[in-house]
Amino acid sequence: MNEDRFKIFANCVVANVNTIAQQAVAFLYFRTRFAGGQATLQEIRLDFELAGLGKPPLFKLRGILTKDRRTKSVTKDTWIILSNKFDEIETNMNLSACLKLLIDNKKTQIRSQMKKAKNNDGLFVDSQRIKELKAVISNKYDFSRLVRMCEEINDNFLNKNYISVIVLVRTILNHVAPIFGFKSFLEVANNYKCEKSLKGICQHLESSSRKIADGYLHIPARKKEVLPTRTQVNFSQDLDSLLGEVVRILK
Repeated sequence: MNEDRFKIFANCVVANVNTIAQQAVAFLYFRTRFAGGQATLQEIRLDFELAGLGKPPLFKLRGILTKDRRTKSVTKDTWIILSNKFDEIETNMNLSACLKLLIDNKKTQIRSQMKKAKNNDGLFVDSQRIKELKAVISNKYDFSRLVRMCEEINDNFLNKNYISVIVLVRTILNHVAPIFGFKSFLEVANNYKCEKSLKGICQHLESSSRKIADGYLHIPARKKEVLPTRTQVNFSQDLDSLLGEVVRILK
């Protein structure tokens, strides 16, 4: 769940309704519509805490949701709001203003992302490089999937989805290997005849970015995890050099 969006919604809810019962239904409404489609009692209690309302007992929340005709139990402690009750809840709790705040916040985020993209600020793959890839004409290779992966890397990088970013970097390495005349990118890194600087870049992508990606792809759940950062996954300069070589050899 996007905590920033929830806090905007929760602050508005607290201003409109003042009973635990109403607040519990409102928070379940948010999770049903905007955060996964359902919620556990533990999650709803966390919502109260995020909203600065303390931590109501689980049995009290269970009793509230059991009695409310607008809610439905999926399992003992997992609940949803019935979709045909959305309008009723929005009207009774005057949530239209809260929803407008969410929409306005989303529009602001989109405008900010578009501004960054326009200025190439925060892009992983330069927009000019993507244009060059789109302009390549090849009878042997279809570039549509490569272009789409570059666009998705940019979307994920802007939205801080760093696991997706590093996995897509790894996928692109595998994808472009045949363009260089090899079956795998390991072979590209070891055998492709090019300038020393580009060879070093290819070897760095193979040895470093692939190992980082493999860690997130193949290591099973552990007791403690460390999430990737922007710095850890930022192989944008190396990838740009590689894509530039792709463009060069197919011109």
